[in-house]
Amino acid sequence: MTAENVGKKLVCQQADNSLDAPRGYCNLLNEDCSCTDDCVDTLSKSDCICATSDLLYAQQSGLANCSAWTQDQWAKYIRVARPKSGFVSVAPSNFKGGKKLVFSAYERSIAWPTTRALGSEILFIHGPHCLHMVKKFNDIVKSGKTLDNNYDRSHADHCRRLARRVLAYYTTTDKEYRVQPESLCHDIRAEYNGDNILPQSGESDRSRKLGIGISIRFKYGRQSLDSNKTQYRPQAIYKALYALAQKEENTTQPSQQTIFDLISGHNLGNLLVKEWLQLPTTSREKILIQEWESDYVVRMAAFGIYCITGKGEKAPIDKIQNLLLMNQ
Repeated sequence: MTAENVGKKLVCQQADNSLDAPRGYCNLLNEDCSCTDDCVDTLSKSDCICATSDLLYAQQSGLANCSAWTQDQWAKYIRVARPKSGFVSVAPSNFKGGKKLVFSAYERSIAWPTTRALGSEILFIHGPHCLHMVKKFNDIVKSGKTLDNNYDRSHADHCRRLARRVLAYYTTTDKEYRVQPESLCHDIRAEYNGDNILPQSGESDRSRKLGIGISIRFKYGRQSLDSNKTQYRPQAIYKALYALAQKEENTTQPSQQTIFDLISGHNLGNLLVKEWLQLPTTSREKILIQEWESDYVVRMAAFGIYCITGKGEKAPIDKIQNLLLMNQ
């Protein structure tokens, strides 16, 4: 057995030149391929290469250039290309200057609060949000700039992966994907202002909750604060989030719910960065990560994209392909 046959995984270079690969790997031991849970059996068992279904789809569909790397090659890339700096958890809000809020810093071994992949109002907008962010990140790269912080880079990879999985879901279903009855998409789309993912002005409290509330929960990293100017101290980050809450509500005394949502989104961003850097995670953190990577999340994203991005008329397959290939 040679060294190159140990610990292989499929690594795919995307159109923006970023690399994506499974966290796990496969080992060929005594001619038996032993793989971690996130390997796809059809590839792993025959070639002993760890892959995920969306990366296989990207390779087969020409969405990415993929090749097999050893575990050591990938670990070296992570060390060199993904520096482990620049994120901290938000401080408990009952510290001095915490505006009399009572959030604790941790609960059950995880930063708290953290946005979970629960609730249709969050998951429904997740897909359109990610397509919107892929477009924004594409524009940055096509302008000759780079994503220069871990929040943006991990966010871009997260959204590209979701877009790949939704595209595969659309194109591998037995029949053309549709949401019935048509009135369902019409009613849901009426809550939003197209691709901006914001509620229509003058709509109901329910509309504001679905639009602005979800928008807040997905703001983290550089969307929440200027990472180049804010010192990475928990108190500084908390104060920046508090200032953003003031701006969101146009008041000097924002509601605890808005601050709660902003802190939740920031902590989710930290968790996604931690996973992207492939740092050790607690069992509770693994559960939240698995929630955001579940097939249920993909199905809900496909539903939201069909109704909002596709305007309830058809699955926007061409649009997603063009975004992933940076043609848009």
